[in-house]
Amino acid sequence: MKFRVSKNPDTIHLSPEIINFVGEKNDPQGKWLIEVEIQDVNRNTTLQLKTRFILKAGS
Repeated sequence: MKFRVSKNPDTIHLSPEIINFVGEKNDPQGKWLIEVEIQDVNRNTTLQLKTRFILKAGS
């Protein structure tokens, strides 16, 4: 995918989600909440991200 990157320092560029989770035998089944905080030290700002999923047996 080609696109022009803005030179505006206030612009945020997000990428597609590329996080994988592998549930192991002893991991509890049910609802999981993942919270991640990303810090941009150059712009002195943070971005908080959250996602949820349900871990089922055999998943």
